[in-house]
Amino acid sequence: MAIGNDAWMRPFPYCSVTYLLRVNCLKGNTTESLNFLTNNIKNWNHFVHDLIGIRKRKLMQRLSNVQRDLERVDSVHLSLLEAQIREELEYVLHHEELLWKQKARNYNKITVLKNEEGDWILKDESLQIEAINFFQKLYGEPPECSTALLASSFPKIDPNDKELLRKAFSN
Repeated sequence: MAIGNDAWMRPFPYCSVTYLLRVNCLKGNTTESLNFLTNNIKNWNHFVHDLIGIRKRKLMQRLSNVQRDLERVDSVHLSLLEAQIREELEYVLHHEELLWKQKARNYNKITVLKNEEGDWILKDESLQIEAINFFQKLYGEPPECSTALLASSFPKIDPNDKELLRKAFSN
C-alpha cells in the first residue's frame, strides 16, 4: 500500500506499489541463476520422491508387524495403532499415485510452437531454443528507462503535504 494525496489519486485511482526483493541467487547473469535453480530443483525432486518410497516401505513393515501382533494378542492399543498406520499409508500411497500420474503426463508436452515470424517449429531442439529465447527476453534485464520521462509523468506533492508526511505519528 502507498500513501498519496488527491493530486496522486486522481490520475492513479487504482495504483499499488510493490517492492521486489533482491535475492542473492539472482545476482549475476540469467544462465547462472537458471543453473542454480535447476540444481536445487533436481535435489529437491530426488529427496522428495525417494522419501515417498522409503516412507511406504517403513509403513508397510510397521503395519505387517502390528497385524502379526494382533493375531497373537487382541489389544485396543494395537487396533488403534493399526488404523493410524493404515491412514498414514493411504496418504503416502495417494502421493505416490499422484507422482506416477505426473510422470506419465505426455499430453502436457509442448510439441509445436509458432515463432515471431509466424513459422511453426516442430523439432525438439528448435522448440527448446525458442522457449529459452522467449523466457530470456521476458525475464532478462529490464530495459533502460528515462528518468526525465518519469519525472514529468507524476503530479507534484505540495510542500505542506511533504512536511506533513515527515512528521512522526502515533496511535
